[in-house]
Amino acid sequence: MAARQPYVDKYIKDLSPSDTFVSVSGVAVSKADGSFVLDDGSGEIVVLLEAESLPEYVRVFGRILPYEDGLRLQADFFQDISKIDKLLYKKVKDLMNR
Repeated sequence: MAARQPYVDKYIKDLSPSDTFVSVSGVAVSKADGSFVLDDGSGEIVVLLEAESLPEYVRVFGRILPYEDGLRLQADFFQDISKIDKLLYKKVKDLMNR
């Protein structure tokens, strides 16, 4: 049995159709039936996920889906990261994405 690829932590601006399993973190800026828009400061992406409520700051793990008007993220699950130090988290993420 082949192992599934790991989720790669990325900024929204760095996502491409060739990405498969990714994680992105940010703030949900708007919500619709079965989806919401996530903003990480570098860009926005539509996340396909049925959720009653979302935390203030969230990390979403999922798969990239190419659409005619851009990319979507089909969420597998999300993590509440509202209580972390956002500045320190950004510094660590920048170091990891070099």
